[in-house]
Amino acid sequence: MDRLQIIDNAIKDQFLGRYAPLVKRPDGNDSKVWWVGSRRDFASLYAQPVPDEDTPQNKEKSERLKMPRIAIQRLDARPDVNRQRPTTLQLRSIGRTDDDKRVYSSPLPIPVNMEYQIDFWTRRISEMNRWEIQWLTDFQQQVYYTKVRIDDYLFQDKYLGLLADAALEDNSDLEPGEDRPLYRKTARLTAPTWLFPTADDIESCPTVRELYLDLYELDVASGIETYLGRIDP
Repeated sequence: MDRLQIIDNAIKDQFLGRYAPLVKRPDGNDSKVWWVGSRRDFASLYAQPVPDEDTPQNKEKSERLKMPRIAIQRLDARPDVNRQRPTTLQLRSIGRTDDDKRVYSSPLPIPVNMEYQIDFWTRRISEMNRWEIQWLTDFQQQVYYTKVRIDDYLFQDKYLGLLADAALEDNSDLEPGEDRPLYRKTARLTAPTWLFPTADDIESCPTVRELYLDLYELDVASGIETYLGRIDP
């Protein structure tokens, strides 16, 4: 599994998915939430002439340039030294096999801090106000919690805390006498989270009961062999 993309998708779909319905497009649909991977992608989201040619590439570009819209980008992901634990420690009995005969143990998850930039674009200040009010409501205590689905069996659902300074920075591109102003506000988020081990990293260990049974079977087999060895053919 892509352990970084799990966090990315949770912020884009679960967190920002709540903001998209607050501001509708002229066609009545929710605002688009775009994932961008570089500064060049962010720049391409500014207002530009929409291509006239009806090609798949131009259609996607035209869709990206519509207002209003939300864009999100992961800036970086770095280890959190304040939450580090010895790498030799293991999580014991985090799950069982389907036949309930073995248990899973796993290395400790890696603590990381992931930073994101979120840009809100619109041409109406009233629409921007809706987003900003929701942002101030969510981060009135500077943290917002959402759930992340890690997997369907071992780790399952975990809470993800999002930290912000509860402020949106005004990066509007306004020109004197401009007929159609472009309002843009930028937010920064930090997600103190974990990189959970993948299935390949998780070990299946025998239970104490299985060990006792194995030892018992060895003792029995050894006793039988010893007994049979004493019998004169």
